[in-house]
Amino acid sequence: TLLQSREDYYNLPSDMSERSLLASNFIYPLSNIQSMELPSVKWLAVILGIYIVLIGPVNYFLLKRKNRLHLAWLSIPAITLLFSAAAFGSGYLMRGNNILINKIGIIEIQSDEYATLSSYMGLFSPSQTSYQVEVPADSLLSPMMDEYNITSSTATIGETKLVQSDQAILEGLNVNQWSMQSFMTEQAWHNLGSIEGELVINNSRLVGKITNQTSRILKDTTIILANNYQRLGDLAPGQSANLDIDLATSVDQMNLPVFYRMYDDEEEAKTS
Repeated sequence: TLLQSREDYYNLPSDMSERSLLASNFIYPLSNIQSMELPSVKWLAVILGIYIVLIGPVNYFLLKRKNRLHLAWLSIPAITLLFSAAAFGSGYLMRGNNILINKIGIIEIQSDEYATLSSYMGLFSPSQTSYQVEVPADSLLSPMMDEYNITSSTATIGETKLVQSDQAILEGLNVNQWSMQSFMTEQAWHNLGSIEGELVINNSRLVGKITNQTSRILKDTTIILANNYQRLGDLAPGQSANLDIDLATSVDQMNLPVFYRMYDDEEEAKTS
């Protein structure tokens, strides 16, 4: 109710999976890691400038000084190969040679201390190869596909096999060099606990307290109600935090969604 049905919001056709559409939204956040960032434009400009100077004026004056201008057909390819190797080497150092797994988990707490856990994972590879991934046997393993771009290179494509048995296995996960492939798992989480609230409405304000009755520390806890929110910080097991949200507060003139406002407020707090 708070976040609105995605099917109503996007007006999805009946043959499009809401579950797959939700998963596709995590493909870009998973790839938002330093190893997949584009090189700096300033760095490329410096390298290109050095290359132009060496292959042009420096190469010409050195050969002319030794009266060997006819060797330019050898020096120019040599300088080009040298800079190509240097560019590849610097890119390798920048992106690293480690296999990385980036993971985003969504926990939906149900009744009776029961919860469902959806884990969206991206595997970053420093080389072009195929991987076999094993996950707990009680997990449902699925590929992730961009619903709006079925040819997207971020989807799990190729000779990939999903084995759902005593051990859930993803075989033949093909990943290009310095690229990422994404997949997801779904599982039940028993005895997680609950998040309890003692809340009342007082003069157009929602006040009360929220208590963490789970066995886990909840970090950066935020309560969202329609287009209002309040940050509660970290909550240890059994810890409570006071809640006070003004229900009469109007949204800003730009009518930004709550997640944009949360991000803008956080960035403003960092710079102040």
